[in-house]
Amino acid sequence: MTQMGMVTDHAIYRYFRDVGEVAIDTLFFTLADHLAARGPTLDLLNWQRHTAAVKYILEKHREQANKIALPRLISGKDIMKEFGLEEGPKIGELLETVREAQASGQLEDKQGALDYVRELLTG
Repeated sequence: MTQMGMVTDHAIYRYFRDVGEVAIDTLFFTLADHLAARGPTLDLLNWQRHTAAVKYILEKHREQANKIALPRLISGKDIMKEFGLEEGPKIGELLETVREAQASGQLEDKQGALDYVRELLTG
């Protein structure tokens, strides 16, 4: 969790990756559902918390999307060459984990990405 008690950057990345093109619609649907379920008994403080959470998630997603738009730090060939691995699903899994870490701001360069993969493979 973050200092605001919100979801982690990793969770936000995974949510948008897994839900895909309906992710933003789903967030807005939660707002509509909140209002519809409470009607005239709406608690203003809970509503403000809910809208703040949605705003936070959308802002973090925008930040992550900007980072993901950057070139990949490493390729599958880099991983295979550096660690003596063969082509296969494991390479794709490692690349996705690196992109998630890049989107979360943990990785910024090729060497950092390779070190991260090394930790994943040995840890």
